[in-house]
Amino acid sequence: MTTSAEPVRPGPLAARSVLPAPRLLRLPGVYRPQEDTALLAAAIADLA
Repeated sequence: MTTSAEPVRPGPLAARSVLPAPRLLRLPGVYRPQEDTALLAAAIADLA
């Protein structure tokens, strides 16, 4: 085990080990990322 390599890259590696879904980290205020994605797709469709 390399303890020196872990603090060097605390970003994606730590996020994946804590939560299997990094999308939840990007949307901390959204409980259902699937619903948010649907709303985003609908908004893009309205613009287009």
